[in-house]
Amino acid sequence: MKAQADYPGATWNPADSTNFTVSNRPTSFPFQYVIIHVTEGSYNGAINWFQNATSNVSAHYVIRSSDGFITQMVQGKDIAWHAGNGGVNNRSIGIEHEAITTSGNPTVWFTDAMYRASADLVRWLTSTYGIPRYHDPNVVPSTDLSTITPGILGHKQVRIGGTACPSVYWDWDLYMDLVNRGAAYDSDTVPVFMNAGQEVEVIVRFTNTSTFEWITGSGGNQVTLRTSPSGRPSPFFVSTDWISSAIICSPSANVPAETLGEFRFQWKAPMTPGMYSETLRLFHQATGFMGPELTFQIGVDSIDKVIDNVDADFSVKGTWSTGTSAADKYGADYRFLNSAIKTPGWAEWFVDAPVSGQYEVYAWWPQGTNRSSQVRYELIGRRDTYTTTRNQQSGGGQWNLIGRQSFSEGAGFVRVKALSTATGVIMADAVRVVGPL
Repeated sequence: MKAQADYPGATWNPADSTNFTVSNRPTSFPFQYVIIHVTEGSYNGAINWFQNATSNVSAHYVIRSSDGFITQMVQGKDIAWHAGNGGVNNRSIGIEHEAITTSGNPTVWFTDAMYRASADLVRWLTSTYGIPRYHDPNVVPSTDLSTITPGILGHKQVRIGGTACPSVYWDWDLYMDLVNRGAAYDSDTVPVFMNAGQEVEVIVRFTNTSTFEWITGSGGNQVTLRTSPSGRPSPFFVSTDWISSAIICSPSANVPAETLGEFRFQWKAPMTPGMYSETLRLFHQATGFMGPELTFQIGVDSIDKVIDNVDADFSVKGTWSTGTSAADKYGADYRFLNSAIKTPGWAEWFVDAPVSGQYEVYAWWPQGTNRSSQVRYELIGRRDTYTTTRNQQSGGGQWNLIGRQSFSEGAGFVRVKALSTATGVIMADAVRVVGPL
C-alpha cells in the first residue's frame, strides 16, 4: 500500500528513504515523546533537506509559519532522525516549525496560526499514540530515558551535545494552553437555506479534547460558542435566546473531557434575502478561542408558502362541501359553498407570518360557468383589512394575485366570503403567501 499522511490535517510529502528508519511502532518501540523543533530556515528548505539523501536527518512533520500548513514526511510507525538522541528518536514524534531564531526578529515566525495548527496536531498525536499532554521544563538531555519524563519536550531537552532549539522565543505557556484546551467538531444542524425572518433551533456538537471539563457557569473553564472574529455581531442573532449579539450560548450541560457536548440555540434569518457567511468558534473564558473555526454558507430568501384546504391552517364557517371533479383544482380536492345573502359563511387560511412585514397573497380556484363573479377576499393584517373581489368564472388552475398586506409575526388571515350579491358557487381551494417584500 502506498504511504500516506497519518494526521488528517496533513499533506503527505515523504522524506528520502535513507533519512529515517523503517519500523513498526508501537510494536517495536512505545511512543513516549513529542519533540518540538524549529527549522532555522524556510519551510520549503526543510522539506528539501529531508528529501536530500545526503542529509541524514528528518522529522515526522513540518509546519509553515504563515498559515500553519502541515506536511508529514515520515509515518508515525517509522523512526525519524531528529532528536540527536537515539533512544528518544525510537520513542518520539518530531515536529519542525518554520522559524529563524538566530537573526532578524525571531518572534515574527511564531504566528498564532502555526501555534494553533501545531497544538491541534499534538492533541491528535497524544490521543492517538497515548503520549502524556505534559511539558516538564526541568528535563535535561540524557541517554538514560528513565530521567526523561514522557510528554511534550523541546529539542534542547533531549539532544546529546546541546542545542538551543526551539529557542527562548518559543512560548511554552501559550503552547501548552493551546494543546490542553482542544475541541473536535462533530456535527451540526445549521440550515443551508432559510426564509427571511425564519427562526429555527440549531445544534452544534463538539467533542471535548481538552484535559478539563467545559462548564456552563462562570469561571475559568466556562466555554461558550461565539462568532469569529471576537465581538462581531451576527446577522442570525436572537435577542431572547443568545447571551449577546456575538456570544451565542454555553453547552447544554457540563462536558467532561473526551465526551461529546451540544450547543443548542435559536437561529433567525435576516430580513434581507441573499447569501450569508457565518463563522463560529468555541471560546475558553480564561485563554480565548479554541478548536476549529466553523464557517457556514446560508442562503436567505423570501418565503413562498402554500396553504391548501386540507392543511391544519385552513378552516371554514358554514356548511362547505368537498369537491374533486374539477380538473384545474390545486391538490386532491377543494371546498365550495353556494353564495346567497341569507346563508353567510367563509373559508379562512391562517398565514402565520414568520416575521412582521408586507406579503403578496395569491389564490387558486377551479373555474366554471356556475361560479360566482363577485367572490370577496379579505386580507386581514396587523392594522387593517384589505378587501377585493374576484370573478371565479375565469382564472382557474393558476395563482391569481389578490393583493398585498402587512401581517404581524405569527398572525395574518386570508378569508374568502360566501356573502355576495351575485349568485353562484364560491370556491375555496388554496392560497399562496410570498414575502416579506
